[in-house]
Amino acid sequence: MNSTEFDLAVKLGEILSAGRWSVATAESCTGGLMAAIITDVPACSGWFERGFVTYSNEAKQEMLGVGRETLERHGAVSEAVAREMADGALKFSRADVTVAVAERAMLMVQREVGVPTAA
Repeated sequence: MNSTEFDLAVKLGEILSAGRWSVATAESCTGGLMAAIITDVPACSGWFERGFVTYSNEAKQEMLGVGRETLERHGAVSEAVAREMADGALKFSRADVTVAVAERAMLMVQREVGVPTAA
């Protein structure tokens, strides 16, 4: 982890804490790195709800509800899959905000708005 990643996680925690929100992560190729960086931030338990590591297509389907058709049509490394990962993390957690990473595609979903936004 470099200082920029840690600084971003600290800033994320400040923003979430100020809004009294929590975040869940859904990761594929990063293998839990995002969650690991977040959990290095002191007091992250006040805003980090949980992390999903779904490297295999089966894990994406079973843990996050990613559609088999989406995986077949777009591939595991796609915005469409990242969108379904973010939606699934929101559905299967108590978090207010989710962040999903499927290599080049990263999406964030907020419970109140419900509309994925590229980040």
